[in-house]
Amino acid sequence: MSDRVMPARSRRKRRAILDAALEAFLAGGYDAANLDAISSAAGVSKVTIYQHFGSKEGLFVALIEEEIHRAEHESDEYLEARTDSPDVEEDLRSFAREFLETVMSPHLVAMRRLVVATAPRFPALAEAWFRNGPERGYETLADLFRRLDEQGRLRVPDARVAARAFTWLLLGAPLNEAMFRVDWAGSDPEQRAALADDAVEVFLMAYGRTGPRQADGEMLP
Repeated sequence: MSDRVMPARSRRKRRAILDAALEAFLAGGYDAANLDAISSAAGVSKVTIYQHFGSKEGLFVALIEEEIHRAEHESDEYLEARTDSPDVEEDLRSFAREFLETVMSPHLVAMRRLVVATAPRFPALAEAWFRNGPERGYETLADLFRRLDEQGRLRVPDARVAARAFTWLLLGAPLNEAMFRVDWAGSDPEQRAALADDAVEVFLMAYGRTGPRQADGEMLP
């Protein structure tokens, strides 16, 4: 039964279970999460969890799928209004800062760690996370860069290559730090802003309409 046709009381219980499960799975991982503790935190019986999700595995799958659907919508919303402004550089800076703030949020980093840790047990979920998160983000950016190239505002021979390059100019260093440092608790807003600005500057050196310059100052073709 979908949330739309579920009675309001059942929707509230389902929401409470998912919220409690999220805290439990993020706190100790899949194996350490306990349905007794989740039911207690949610204020429901363990039988209610089984009625809604069937099992601990079913609860975990539902939770990750919900996060995936949320990521699907967010990736498109960022870029909806970024093709009409005359200032491409400022638009990219604004997007880069928003993107870093979202992707490097402690919640999303913790979810990424959880999905990676459980990938051998739930390979389909890991694939869905990649397809609807990073891969969808690449495609959304590539579509934007194609439009900006057609409008003569960027010079982008291969939009997918440009999308991946831009993404990893932003994420390469901070995401590696967040994934491997157990004491990581979030990034500094000023550092994120500086990283976003630097990434845009480097990106436009390669893909801006002025193009890269030779040592003598002449434009490369």
